[in-house]
Amino acid sequence: MAVTEAADPSRGGTIEERIMHRFIFTCKLALAVAALVSIWGCDQTSSVPAPTSTPSSGSAPPPPPPPPPDSGSVENFSFAPSSPPAPPTPEADTVPARPTASIVNVEVPSEPNTHGGPDSSQEQVVADVGVGKKGRGYGGGMISEPAKQYFSIRERVVFQIQIPQAMKHFKAIDPDGNGPVSHKDFMEKIVNEANVELPELPRGEEYWYDAETEELMVLRPKP
Repeated sequence: MAVTEAADPSRGGTIEERIMHRFIFTCKLALAVAALVSIWGCDQTSSVPAPTSTPSSGSAPPPPPPPPPDSGSVENFSFAPSSPPAPPTPEADTVPARPTASIVNVEVPSEPNTHGGPDSSQEQVVADVGVGKKGRGYGGGMISEPAKQYFSIRERVVFQIQIPQAMKHFKAIDPDGNGPVSHKDFMEKIVNEANVELPELPRGEEYWYDAETEELMVLRPKP
């Protein structure tokens, strides 16, 4: 907007005229400045981008996200085919043979007599060489005769050396100089303490100590 230049108030006129001309000049200058400010403000407003439209408060909210899949549902179950089983090894198919049990007749060693002596179905003989099970029926051959002599020597050592020496030692320390008073006393004080290994007897025979004669006997069934 063009500004009209006012007449110079210094040029002629009275004081009132000069004041009036200055007031009019000031008003025109203020109007021109206001017009320029208004035009500049309109240009700045048009350059600002228009704000985007926002959804109204009455619009429906967005749908919630879908729930996570259930690990146990059928849809998530894996139907991947399993690997084929490994072929059986020859060791797995082989069944070890069950060992066959062989019946062996085992001779039960005779136990010390506990009933106090022979009964009516038994006879008694002195325990000496030849009463043992081993060595019976041997002899007369190059192999059997040495075997018989071997077992005979062992029995001789037991019945003629070890037991007599143990009995002698027992009587020496006994106040009355007597031997064992019972079969149990003989087995504990003579056989066990002297480490005497009595020969094994055939089935049905047993050792018995006679306290009256102070001898070790063998009880066997009567023929």
